[in-house]
Amino acid sequence: LKTQVAFSLLSVLWWLFTFIAYRKIKTGHTRSHAAFMMRSYALTWSAVTLRLMQFAFGQYQLLDYETAYFVSAWCGWLLNLLFVEGLLLAGVLNYYFPKTT
Repeated sequence: LKTQVAFSLLSVLWWLFTFIAYRKIKTGHTRSHAAFMMRSYALTWSAVTLRLMQFAFGQYQLLDYETAYFVSAWCGWLLNLLFVEGLLLAGVLNYYFPKTT
């Protein structure tokens, strides 16, 4: 059940971020669109992160299978999203979309 919550929340957030990005580009807000697309893309890659984490847990036998799957299910998308949020806070969009005065 705990992993189902992780995957359900991932699914809802992915659709939400993608929809918001679509709405932003339709209204001409390119910076906001880019930010939400980065979030959506991070969630898209969560499947890859999940599998890499499961491989690492299995290869090095760090955790039992149930615990490793639980940790991978949550961290697989949370780490990606936190990474993108860090990039956004660091101002990565300023490089691609300089503010005009």
